[in-house]
Amino acid sequence: MPPLLLRLPVSFNSSVNYSASSSSSSSSSSSSSQRFGQRFIRGGRHVHGVHRHANRRHLRRLIQSSSSQSSSSPSSSSSKAAAALVVGAGPAGLLLAHRLLSKGWQSVTIQEARPNPALQDSSSSTRQWSLGLNVRGRTAIKSTGQDVWEEVKNAGLLSDQFFVVATKKLKLQIRESTPGSEPSLLLNRQVLCNALLATLEDKYGSTGRIKLVWDAPLTAESALDISTGSIDGETYDVIVGADGANSAVRRLVQANDATFDCETEILPGAVRVLHQNMPPALNRNAINLLLPTGGSKGDAEAAKDIGGLFIIPAKGGKMCALVNWKEATPPASVLEASPEAMLHGLHARFPQLENGLELEAIRAFLDGRDTRPSVVRCSKYASGRVALLGDAAHSTGGTLGQGANSALEDAAALADALIDEVEKGSDADYTDALHRYSSVREPEGSALAELVGVRKASDVRRGGVGRIAKSVGRFFLSRIRPNDPKYFSMQTRMSQTTDSFVSILEKERLD
Repeated sequence: MPPLLLRLPVSFNSSVNYSASSSSSSSSSSSSSQRFGQRFIRGGRHVHGVHRHANRRHLRRLIQSSSSQSSSSPSSSSSKAAAALVVGAGPAGLLLAHRLLSKGWQSVTIQEARPNPALQDSSSSTRQWSLGLNVRGRTAIKSTGQDVWEEVKNAGLLSDQFFVVATKKLKLQIRESTPGSEPSLLLNRQVLCNALLATLEDKYGSTGRIKLVWDAPLTAESALDISTGSIDGETYDVIVGADGANSAVRRLVQANDATFDCETEILPGAVRVLHQNMPPALNRNAINLLLPTGGSKGDAEAAKDIGGLFIIPAKGGKMCALVNWKEATPPASVLEASPEAMLHGLHARFPQLENGLELEAIRAFLDGRDTRPSVVRCSKYASGRVALLGDAAHSTGGTLGQGANSALEDAAALADALIDEVEKGSDADYTDALHRYSSVREPEGSALAELVGVRKASDVRRGGVGRIAKSVGRFFLSRIRPNDPKYFSMQTRMSQTTDSFVSILEKERLD
């Protein structure tokens, strides 16, 4: 069976500068998606929002008729004269904005290459799958306030159950909650971003301190001065690249810093996602890995090259299934299959589904696009006044699902360094603050890469497989002595503790 790769690339002309005329916060009972549809287009042109609950034409008319002028609202009396540019409106970039604004930074500009999601059909987000926020991600989000975490938590599904489903009657539970630990939170990446954006608007929308710029990609022609924090004629105290594995900020740093080394490599294979309701035969609150026990001939012919279905539950009885290929493009059996043939093929190859897949979901799946995971390794995470975090600095291709959590940890660590520095006022040295951040987080990124066995692409099927196999073995020992840390599996330590990746790696080397 081809390896199951769990990774989503994070990835910008309209802008909004919130003014004091923005409406007051909605009631706490409103969902983040409802608030976006109703409120996230006020104060300017294209503010991020969820449109699922709003009339799309009405949204467009409002956006087209609203003012394109952005106000330079004065900072609050508690704000320090510090400004940041965050490139990338993903979870880590949004969390960093939360932290900086909460500690009095004067302004944060968030620039995103993609169009405003409020103007996009939600059904077009078929490439995104659910993330699992473990204790690392939770701790990072809670660092900006319990209210932010509650908004995120309410948007997802809590679960620590994981079953390998071989047949209708034979399934093996390989993960369950550790006593005293909180389950992982499963939610779509965009849903997580929606919740973080909603709370940004609630907290800072009327202050004029947060600005969002959509559909505005950086290019190789962008002029970056890493020593001054200047880019395309604008100067910031810090510039942060939170723009994913294909980071434009990282490429600009490479072009401007001869001491900065970075290796990137696209991993073998590709992933495509199937979205629908959770099949009734499966546990709707658990991750289910389905093995292909129905053969590959006859009715199963169309699905013969699909080695497994990695099914992640979502709130409201939904799910997404990750399907991956060994090669960069789908096999001919998939490309040539009709929706009807693929539906029958999957049901025959995976009888555990008990005919629970939906034809329209299969149609969307076949029309979907693949995601190519990649490895990123940087020698340092900061250069001058520019910092990198998340997949822009280190990507492991999604193995063991640690990408989002480690990125959120990066954001929290970077915020800590910048908040400490801004308190020094005129003596602040942001270059030194970014150096401190890099010295702490680069070893963590390197240790994570070694833990999951992706120091380079060829390692994916070598060291990584051995470590994961050893981790599974330790899992069974942990079932005998569940409260003994000695028997915690590598995955348990990574997902249910905040132990540093460096310390986890040291233990793995000793065992």
